[in-house]
Amino acid sequence: MTAAEWEGCDDPTRMLQFLAGDAARWDRRLRWFAAACCRSIWPRLPANARRAVKTAERRLDAGAGAAEGRAALVAVKRTRNRAYRAGRRLRYAAADAAHILLNPTWTGIGIAYHAAYRVRDVEDDYPQSWAHHAERPHPGHAGLLRDIFGLLPFREVVVPPHWRSEAVVALARGISAERAFERLPVLADALEDAGCDCQEVLEHCRGPNHHVRGCWVIDEVLQKT
Repeated sequence: MTAAEWEGCDDPTRMLQFLAGDAARWDRRLRWFAAACCRSIWPRLPANARRAVKTAERRLDAGAGAAEGRAALVAVKRTRNRAYRAGRRLRYAAADAAHILLNPTWTGIGIAYHAAYRVRDVEDDYPQSWAHHAERPHPGHAGLLRDIFGLLPFREVVVPPHWRSEAVVALARGISAERAFERLPVLADALEDAGCDCQEVLEHCRGPNHHVRGCWVIDEVLQKT
């Protein structure tokens, strides 16, 4: 896959297959993608599934300990298993998507695939047979991958220290913590004031993109790569 193909791709399965070639490098970003998929069906997630997603996100930001992760995993697994026994397919799929985020036996690429497929099950109202679940992520998930990865799989984007002014870092932290992505054009202005002349960075902040936690520009600014 080339950079141009990546930018125009509407097949997240193909994009994930490309990333799988260097999955260890992208483990953290793949987990952010899975969390973003779960967030896309937030109103349909059971309470314990929401807790699992929030815990997984805090762990990605080094804000949740192992004990909290284990407790959230046990709780969402219980919700998932109860839904399965009760034959509640949509609740099962939603809880399973969140459960995988905290499963210690899975790596980022497997988590990304699994969460995306399960979320597609929920979005498509899960077919009547347990055996016939979604075979690929929703095309809209391609935009999530582009927000989280940008063009980093193809070329390095250097954010030098002098771009990370006090105002820039404060803005990036606030946007991420509050999910206030409408402020990204303001972040672009602050970056320009600090000397940023990288059009890729500025256009990502100012363009009509769908942004999520793990956005590559914010992570680069905050050095969370």
